[in-house]
Amino acid sequence: MASNERCALVLWGAACDEAVAAIFVTRLRAAGLRVWVVGISGRRIAGSHGLRIQPDLLPQQALALTRQVGCVVFPCPESLLARFQNDPTVDVLLRSVAAGQAQFVVPATCTEHLLAYTSALLIYPPIEMLVPFVKVLAETLTSIP
Repeated sequence: MASNERCALVLWGAACDEAVAAIFVTRLRAAGLRVWVVGISGRRIAGSHGLRIQPDLLPQQALALTRQVGCVVFPCPESLLARFQNDPTVDVLLRSVAAGQAQFVVPATCTEHLLAYTSALLIYPPIEMLVPFVKVLAETLTSIP
């Protein structure tokens, strides 16, 4: 059981980076945060290396959590963001969590597309430096009431 009411959303779609998603999900959950993988394009989605991940929620289900979201993780290439943004439900979800002051955790290549939603962008490092970064993120999120 999570020790904190805050939660994190990890957006998941075809061609997302499985390794990045797994590090965020496992490390944030280990820190006591509730983490939900949100499937943008269905229930069984293959990542960039063919690994299929079954999301916890669909975007319309995630809308009920917007007040509790501390961050949204985008483990995806820039080309996938347009598909996320073209989905009306995902657009509403992103606008809602941004209005609630959630941070968007993104790779350096994705910042421009997300500035339409928020300036609270946190750029995550390359995968070889990701574990310590996620540890600090988890500490920050669990300290917010």
